[in-house]
Amino acid sequence: MLPAMAGVGLIKALSITLSGIGVFSAKAPTLMIFNGIYNAFFYFLPIIISISMARKFKVDIYVAAAIGASILEPTMIMKLIGVKGTSFLGIPFSMENYSSTVFPVLIAIPIYTLIYKFMKKRISSNYHTLLIPFISLLIMVPFIILIIGPIAVGLGDMISGLIMSLFSVAPILAGLLLGGLWEILVTFGLHWAIMPIVISNIATKGADSILACAGAATWAAIGIAIALIFKAKKDPELRSVMAAAIIPVLFAGITEPIVYGALLRYRKCMAYVIVAGAIGGAITAVVKGQITVMFFSILSLQTSINWIPMTIGGIVTAIIGFVLVMLFGYKGSNKNGIKD
Repeated sequence: MLPAMAGVGLIKALSITLSGIGVFSAKAPTLMIFNGIYNAFFYFLPIIISISMARKFKVDIYVAAAIGASILEPTMIMKLIGVKGTSFLGIPFSMENYSSTVFPVLIAIPIYTLIYKFMKKRISSNYHTLLIPFISLLIMVPFIILIIGPIAVGLGDMISGLIMSLFSVAPILAGLLLGGLWEILVTFGLHWAIMPIVISNIATKGADSILACAGAATWAAIGIAIALIFKAKKDPELRSVMAAAIIPVLFAGITEPIVYGALLRYRKCMAYVIVAGAIGGAITAVVKGQITVMFFSILSLQTSINWIPMTIGGIVTAIIGFVLVMLFGYKGSNKNGIKD
């Protein structure tokens, strides 16, 4: 779902830019449509995540989409939310508004996967189309509303609260850790454990501090890539890779060419991105920078909260990465004297 997320992020950036330079007023129909595109993505996030997870688990994506859509049905939400004494088959529950939520379907779709695969093995193929969707929806939707939903929302709030409490108690430490360790987390895929919290913060609160601080690592990678273009005079292949990597990272936040072309190839470069990213993350935390779109691009910088000091901090981070490469080089030697 990342391409769609990038797309709506740029639409939001375009809307803010057109409003900021006075092409349209804030209430202009054109901007309302642009903002609607962005808001719709996050409003229907449970459906989008359900489809994405169903594809990963190789189960029926349309049943998964129906599960995600069912908890967004507006009439049900308007008539039941805030109503005391609500029950389903005699079981009391409190209706929640699950629009823009992440955690309920993150828990529900894996459970649906177990039900789907269990029934597929035990029900005759003649009845798969009829019975599996029926039983899956009959079980999962009430299960979300009665049990999973309230627990997942509470769990998400608790995790987000713990992380945000670190920002309130020790913002410099929080920013330093996120900015410094982010590329390592990305390398091992561990950042995906944090991304649901980021998505939830943007969807429900409109802004997020976590990815804002982590984004300092992107600035550090940019500085390192630029430095390698100047420093690696005897390695034309590395220079060409870094030159080609500048455009996607600036306009789409894609750091993979830098990560695999330099950071994982040279231990010094990984050390530089940790140092520079940590400093940049701490600066972002100090200026209370927050992102409102999950998409790094020089075109979307102005969508962030406190974006001017954030951008200055990012440029400082890139300069630090650049200077480290220029001063200390990018190659090192192991115990056998072989350069990495």
